[in-house]
Amino acid sequence: MLGALLFSSLRWITVKYAGESVPASAMIFWEPVLVLLAMGSIIDLAGLWNKMTPMLFSSAVLLFLSRQCLVRSYQTPVTSATSISALIYTKLGWTLLFGYLFWGSLPEPLEWLGVLLIILSSWLIVFRVTPSTRLGSVD
Repeated sequence: MLGALLFSSLRWITVKYAGESVPASAMIFWEPVLVLLAMGSIIDLAGLWNKMTPMLFSSAVLLFLSRQCLVRSYQTPVTSATSISALIYTKLGWTLLFGYLFWGSLPEPLEWLGVLLIILSSWLIVFRVTPSTRLGSVD
């Protein structure tokens, strides 16, 4: 899990710093191609294709659209990586909502505490007060 977090973070940093020098379409295209090639060497793709369901297909389409939006938002020069990262945590709320609506599942009390800590830390990052954002600051 730690490796996944590390590599995911490095990936988004790379996307942010590539900026406008690498087209978003290239980043969005090459990532799944490389994953497909790497996974094709260790798993049976034909067997997976036979297990395709409408829910799995819609999940893939939604992931594709999500990647489109994220790459484009990270590449926009006027956005900061910390503000985008904090907004990414809103998927926690959506996951809780859809989990309850579709499967009737709710987190355990300790998990609610984790959710609260994530929401609080994201809120602090987005709305933090820095010397440049204080009222009366002269630049």
